[in-house]
Amino acid sequence: MNIEELLQSLPSREDIASAVGLQSRSSSYLGGNNDILPMLGVFGTGMLFGAGLALLLSPKSGSELRRDLSEKAQQWGEQAKEMAEDYAGEARKLSGQSASQGGQASETSHRTPYSGTTGGRNI
Repeated sequence: MNIEELLQSLPSREDIASAVGLQSRSSSYLGGNNDILPMLGVFGTGMLFGAGLALLLSPKSGSELRRDLSEKAQQWGEQAKEMAEDYAGEARKLSGQSASQGGQASETSHRTPYSGTTGGRNI
């Protein structure tokens, strides 16, 4: 008996499920009825709830916590501003290139708008 015959003789998933009184159903990320969106909603709610509990139960004082949150928000704001400036510069550069070409696409150029780096970050 070789391995293929052995695998063929094993019961299927459906056979095992029906033997214990369960019904087999296929699952996929999007499923037939889009199960992913409710799952993401529950996951996001759980994350927010957990973050709120962590803040409430943290050993820091209120003033320390507010200072830390303020510093982190400023860092995120600065990062977002830098990224927006990088993208705006890239857009200006690309619009200048298309204007200098007279609105005609070059057939020899296969460069995409986001090939290369912007501000030290790969896009």
